[in-house]
Order: sequence, then structure tokens, then C-alpha cells
Amino acid sequence: PASGKADKRWREAAALMTTPSFLLFLAAVGLIQGSHAAYYSFSILHWTALGFGATTIGFLWAAGVVAEIGVLTKVRGLVKRLGPEALIVIGGSAAALRWTLTALEPPLPVLFLVQTLHALSFAAAYLGAVEYIDRTLPKRLANTAMTLMSTTGVGAITGIATVACGYLYEADGAGAIYALTAVMGALGAVGGMLLRGKSVAL
Repeated sequence: PASGKADKRWREAAALMTTPSFLLFLAAVGLIQGSHAAYYSFSILHWTALGFGATTIGFLWAAGVVAEIGVLTKVRGLVKRLGPEALIVIGGSAAALRWTLTALEPPLPVLFLVQTLHALSFAAAYLGAVEYIDRTLPKRLANTAMTLMSTTGVGAITGIATVACGYLYEADGAGAIYALTAVMGALGAVGGMLLRGKSVAL
């Protein structure tokens, strides 16, 4: 029986990965979350080069985390009202704005405000993804869909983006990597718009 259940899960995972609307979902969420690759891997190098000390950089990261926690713990009702597609669009738009402003190297007080956009670029997009899976897929496929999103979508795209940012950072500096990730966020927002009204039919 256990083997039969495992085979069924594999078949259902394969079916999800051949469903256009689910692939669009993976691409949208993966691009938005993957747009954080430059930030996760190169922000410390960038900000150190700008003359910020370790304590200041730590507080910059903390500002984003605190904003993220605030959204993840306080806005469940708003999530239900806005709907998953809107949250994904908000997350992608915030990512595009955040990385564009970061590339411009604003003054430190402004940069702290920019960091609070993590509440949208990460948390809103994540909540939208979870809500999308909850609303559009059978409950039995929720874990499978989350696993596929974390690996094939978010994980793979983040990994590829990190490698690309490494080459860009070496060749053209921080402006280039944040330009790339701003475009990724914008494309993710477009993907969220295209998700509206699409159901995952298996």
C-alpha cells in the first residue's frame, strides 16, 4: 500500500508539472522569490563597498525581517480578501521597485525604508503562493505543490539567478545585478496578472 501511494504521488506531481496554469504559477512565484538572489548573496559586499559598517548592515537586514514578520503574522484577513493573484502581483511589483531603488544607492535613511519592502517582495508573494495552492488545488496535492514550488520554482530559479548575479557583479557591479532582479520581479508581477481566472485543471 505504501508503494502504491508513492506511485500515485509521483503521477500527480508529473501531472502538475504538465499543467500550463501551474507552470505559470511556478514561474511567477519563482521569479519574484528568485529576485532576492542579489540581495541574499551580494548585499553585504555592496553595502560594505559603500562604507557601511557591519552593525549598520545587520540593522538593514533586521529591518526587512521585522517587516516580513509583521505581514506574516498580522494580515491573514487581508490575505483572504485580496486573493492570491493580487498578492503575487503586489509582491512582484514591490520587488521591482525595491531592487530598482537599491541599485540607485539611496541615502541610508531611505535605504532603511526600502528594506521594509521585504514585507511585500517576500512575504506578500509567499502568502499569495500558499493561498493560491490552497484555493486552486485539491487538498491532497497541497504538500506536493508546495514541494514543487520550493524546489523547481523558487529553489531552481534562485540558484540560477545567484550564479548569473555572480558574473554580473564581477563584470558590472551592483547596479547590474539589481537591474536583473528588478526585471525578474516585474516579470513575476506580470505572471501574477496572467494567473487571474486560471484554474489548475488536472
